[in-house]
Amino acid sequence: MSEQKFEQLPNSVHNDVLYESKPPMTANEFGQMLDGLIRDLVDFCLDVEMLVVEPSGALSDLNGMVSARFRLSHETPSEKSAEGRVVFYEHVFFYFKDGKIAQIWPLIAWPGK
Repeated sequence: MSEQKFEQLPNSVHNDVLYESKPPMTANEFGQMLDGLIRDLVDFCLDVEMLVVEPSGALSDLNGMVSARFRLSHETPSEKSAEGRVVFYEHVFFYFKDGKIAQIWPLIAWPGK
């Protein structure tokens, strides 16, 4: 996501992915939604800090739940921040089906999205 290669999402996201309680969307529509969220953020960076697969070994058949903790950051448009970067964390739950992401539940929804 940091590199914004959303055209590659169909390789890892189902074409009827469910995001929160929104109607199903294609992988490309999901990529457009992500692009709309981060397009204006300067020097956006996403780092995966932790992945939890439940139960252990459940993804051996490419199906199951994964929880992730992401560290997201970007440059501030003003000099108000002491370090010049906004940093926040997001926890997201993914359900994999047939080796691709089928459902996504962020713990905190992005403002206005």
